[in-house]
Amino acid sequence: MLNRATLSLLVAAALIQGCGGGGGGDSNQSFPFITPKIGSVSQYTITTIDDSNNSIITTMQNTVTSSNQDGSYQLSSLDPSGNTVVVNGRNYSIVPEQITEDASGQVLSFVANPGTPSAESCTDSPHGAGPDYPLYVGEAWDIAYSESCSNGENTAYTQSGQVVDIEAVSVPAGTFTALRFESTLQWTSRAGTITTESITAWRDSVTSVLVKRQIQYSYTGTPPQSGYPVSATIVLQQRA
Repeated sequence: MLNRATLSLLVAAALIQGCGGGGGGDSNQSFPFITPKIGSVSQYTITTIDDSNNSIITTMQNTVTSSNQDGSYQLSSLDPSGNTVVVNGRNYSIVPEQITEDASGQVLSFVANPGTPSAESCTDSPHGAGPDYPLYVGEAWDIAYSESCSNGENTAYTQSGQVVDIEAVSVPAGTFTALRFESTLQWTSRAGTITTESITAWRDSVTSVLVKRQIQYSYTGTPPQSGYPVSATIVLQQRA
């Protein structure tokens, strides 16, 4: 399964609705965050390459279920097919989640496997990964946050990044004039594995919808067990 940090980053930018495109911008142009509409849906494919060069494809669908006057909102995330995907002993299946995000699309809390005996809740403090809006080209950010879960697991994350450019990006959902982000996310697992994600992401400059994300994984400390991701590509397939 993709780690919680990766999915938080995906969902945080995935649900903004509206027309693609836009006229580009310069370093002085500000791009606000727009709370997504209730009922809006975005669907993505996630293609993961593991250490044995297997290509693992999963689908993730995000639906906005409610929003608040302060700009925060709630959404559900799941694989509409409900498929279980296990390769080399690792489960890459998308875990159903109910997520609350703030007015910059940063994760505040979530419940995994909601409504089931295995449900687990987690809270991110002060919030999850990603930059604060409004954004402009050239803006850099650094964040340290912690994630505390009902199963007793607590994880500390750090992220640094920058909005580096505006460029055209074409995906199955259309062609977008998109802000390009470069960032590095890092955390240490209970087993002592230090995971570093080098991330390039594109978000529509008009709506902030996540258009595409490419991730390269590296590991230090205690080596991960066989069957682990070395890269992932997330692509917007459709939205409504």
